[in-house]
Amino acid sequence: MAKQDKDNESMVEKHALDRLNHVEKEHRKAYAKKPEKFSPAKIIMGIILIVVLLTSLVSIF
Repeated sequence: MAKQDKDNESMVEKHALDRLNHVEKEHRKAYAKKPEKFSPAKIIMGIILIVVLLTSLVSIF
């Protein structure tokens, strides 16, 4: 009976370690850096920034 208990413990430990690895992997996904993509919103914001800077420079001189 002691051998069966040890087998059960090892199966429980194995399952717990597998679950822990799975949970840690899920937590790492949240902190993984996502690749940057060029979106139209970024391009439009860049154009607006350039226009604002140019108008401020023109008004100064």
